[in-house]
Parts: sequence; structure tokens; C-alpha cells
Amino acid sequence: MGIKKIKAVIIILITMIITFCLVGCQNDIEEKADLIIEGEDEVVLGYEGLIFVESSVNNDIISFASSNEEILIIDQLGNYKALDFGTVIVSISSKTGTVVEHEITVNGRPPLAEIKFSVNHEGIFYTDQKYKISCEYSPIYSELDLKFVYPKNQIIFDEETWEIIFLDSGNFTLIGFSKEKIIVRGSIEFNVEYPEDTTVYSLLFLGNSFTKCVYYDIPNIIKQIIEIDGDKARVFVDAPGGSYIDQHKQVLNNYLETEKFTHVFLQEQSRGPIDYYTRFEKAVMDFADIINNSGAQTILYQTWCYNLNHFSGNSTLQENMKLGLEQAYDKAATKADLYVSRAGTAFYNCIANYPNINLYVDNNGHASTYGAYLSACVHYCTITGKSPINNGYDIAGIDDSIKLILQTIAYQTYLDSLN
Repeated sequence: MGIKKIKAVIIILITMIITFCLVGCQNDIEEKADLIIEGEDEVVLGYEGLIFVESSVNNDIISFASSNEEILIIDQLGNYKALDFGTVIVSISSKTGTVVEHEITVNGRPPLAEIKFSVNHEGIFYTDQKYKISCEYSPIYSELDLKFVYPKNQIIFDEETWEIIFLDSGNFTLIGFSKEKIIVRGSIEFNVEYPEDTTVYSLLFLGNSFTKCVYYDIPNIIKQIIEIDGDKARVFVDAPGGSYIDQHKQVLNNYLETEKFTHVFLQEQSRGPIDYYTRFEKAVMDFADIINNSGAQTILYQTWCYNLNHFSGNSTLQENMKLGLEQAYDKAATKADLYVSRAGTAFYNCIANYPNINLYVDNNGHASTYGAYLSACVHYCTITGKSPINNGYDIAGIDDSIKLILQTIAYQTYLDSLN
């Protein structure tokens, strides 16, 4: 075969190959891809997902686009993240020109899974100082809607700003849990102390309804009177109605295992020292040994005689009860070498000089607001050695003139007791 014929054959073959390729490519271009889409159509805020695409064309090239990237962003592999509430259209395009739209709605938040509290503070916390609690939680797009549990009589906690102030010393725990799912919770513990220059009185009252008072909280009034001066008081009370001193033995031991007291007040059943003196004295002796060995000072809380109405107006019977209580408390205090806080004597002094000031709220002898305040002022003098006169604590229901009278009687009764 000549060279010219060989060249002609080669040219024909090349032409056929090119033609075949062009026709094949044209067929590929003209074929539109069928796209099958798999993916969520409703997700929560912060959700990260994947849109899976299956194309009928081999080696197809797929691209993705979000109609609103403030709501949802998506990359070219189909990975997306929900950033805000709303609905977007994700356009999914094939290289063949096929375009499919997939709608995704971002609605709701993921459930809270973890809570962790912290405070930008190391070491001991101090009373009357403000601290701020921070919180880390996940998922971050969850709604942080919490309910808090903490000792409200010892902590002030602002549930809006998360600022916390401690009113008392001790070890405290604040717990926050999800309102939606209470098993999701976090907690933070605080070791709290009073500042070093603070005078702290730790008081335990053991008695009955005359101790705490049925209607007015005498130990808490004492706490308020002390703290208005800038000192601090921690108050603990065990006072079931009608109780005798010796019925508090287990309670006393339990308290002494965990608390360090400066003063422990013992108050007998209202007529117990008169009617059952031997029982009263034995309880005082036994309890004084336990209390004094703990480092606290034992104080006998002398109560008052009953309301005159209880004796049908017979003032002699009322005075006899007052004298009987004074003598019994003095006798036991002398034997045990204790101090008596003479609330009962102050009551009688007030009745004798200011009969229009009603110290009672019922015929059984429970104290009115005036009686509770008078008793508290006597105990304040006994604890601190200070005068309550012109103390700044304002108690509801007592005007300044009556308050001054009660303060003066309490302090004079205290001074007389020193002699």
C-alpha cells in the first residue's frame, strides 16, 4: 500500500474517532440527571445535619445554596447548620442543569443536656459581699430556663442577674435545674465565713412556745437587734410547745456535733421550775455540764408569770408565780454557776409601772409584740452586755415611744441582775 493510501486511512480513522467522541459527549450533555434527596425538613436551632443526594448521572457534580444564610448555612458537601428560626429553601444543582429545592424549617430549641456553674472567685467567700455566678451549658442553643433551690434565709440570690449575697457563715449549696427536665441540673458549693473583724454570736435556744413565742419569733428579734449594730448572730431553736428542758437532750447532742455555739439558752416549761423543781434542777445541771464542756456559755431563760386574766384578776396569784419563777431560776443558777436572763422579771416590772402596755396575746401568757420585744431586749443585754436603748431595729407594731420604754425596762432589769 502506498504512503498516500496509508495517510488517507489514518485520516479516516481519526475522523471517525473524533466524530464518535463528539456524539458521545453531546449525548452526555443532553442527559438530565435525576436527583434523589434525603434530609430533615424540620430541625431545632443549632442543629447540624447533612443533605444526602443521589444522582442518576455518574460522577455528577452537585452544588448547594441556602436562600437565607442568616437562618441556615450549608457547604458544598451538603453539611448544614441551623442558626436562627425560620424557613429556608436549599437549592441543589447538578452539573447537568437539574435543580431541586429542599425546604428546611428551623423551629424550636434542643433540650438542655448539661449545666455547669462557676464563680470568678477562689477560696473562702465572705458574708455581705456580692458575687456573680456564671453558667456553661450545652447544647448552646438550648433555652436556659432554670429553677433554683437554696437556703433563702441564709442567701440572697437574684435569679435575673445571678448575683449572690451570703447572710450567714457555713457551707451552702445552690442547685439549678431545668424546668423542662429536672434531672438536668447543676450545683455549686460555697464555704462562707464572716470577715475577721466581725463579732459573731452563735445562739441555741432550747425550750417551748414561750421561748420562740407562738405568735412572734423572739430569737429572730434578738438576731435583728444584734445585727443592726453591725455584729452577726446565728440562731438555732428547738421549742416544741409545752416541752421541758430534759426533753431536749438528743437535740442538744445533735447540734453540738455540727455547730459551735457561743451561748445556749435553757427555758423550762412555764410552771416547771415551781411545780417540778427537782426535775428542773437536775436537767439544768446535766445540760450545763454538756454545754460548758463544748465551750459555750449556758444561760437560763427565766420566763414570766401568766396573764392576770388567767388568775381571774387576782394580782397576788400573779405575783406569787413571778416570785416562784425568780427563786427557782436563781437557785438552779447558783448551784450550777450560771447566769439568768430575766425576761420574766422585766415583764413584771413593766406590768407594775406601765399597766396599759399589754405584754400578753392570750390568757395562757404567750407574749404579744410588746412582750416579745421586751424579752428579746433582755436577752440582747445578757448576750452582749450592751444597752438596747436607741437600738435602730424597728419592729412592726411598736411606735418609738413604747419601744424606748421597753428598751429602758429591759436594760434596767439587766443592770439590777448584775447586783
